[in-house]
Amino acid sequence: MKILLLILGLFFSGGLFAEPSDWVQKQLIDKPISYMTYGLYRCTENFAKNQSDTSPPTCNYDYVENRLIFLQTDTSVQETFSSTDINEALQYCKDNLTFVLESFTKGRDWMFYILYLNGFSPDGYGYVDDPDRKQKLQEFTRRGLVRYQIIHKETNAENTVWLCEWKFNQPEPSIRKSPPL
Repeated sequence: MKILLLILGLFFSGGLFAEPSDWVQKQLIDKPISYMTYGLYRCTENFAKNQSDTSPPTCNYDYVENRLIFLQTDTSVQETFSSTDINEALQYCKDNLTFVLESFTKGRDWMFYILYLNGFSPDGYGYVDDPDRKQKLQEFTRRGLVRYQIIHKETNAENTVWLCEWKFNQPEPSIRKSPPL
């Protein structure tokens, strides 16, 4: 019995002194984090914290278009309008977009910097080599795109959604049927 306990003790204690594998060390520990990675993480985290919606927006970056994407998905399957009426879907998009994203699309981006984009520019850190950083970040943000996916009862069966896209300070969004993002 004592030998069995000794063997089990050695077996279980071996995991306590294990070192990270080469892959974990090289790919997860030694890699530096970028302001883009941290900024997107904080942006998504801040939306989750500051929204009461069941589906808060997420923040992503589109490398091809070089723009921030703010994606909100309406998780309630809609039956309040026809799945074929683009005007009703467009009106639903305009009426139900999160207030903060709606204010962004209307050209009021000051709230974004205070509440959502603070991870891109940490407080207390000076950028001597880039004195125009704040202005460049603002220009980059204003190239952003708001995407709002609306799942409809009938389009859900087709594996499509209404995809409403709205650029900064654009008077109206565009809308189309699309595969879910």
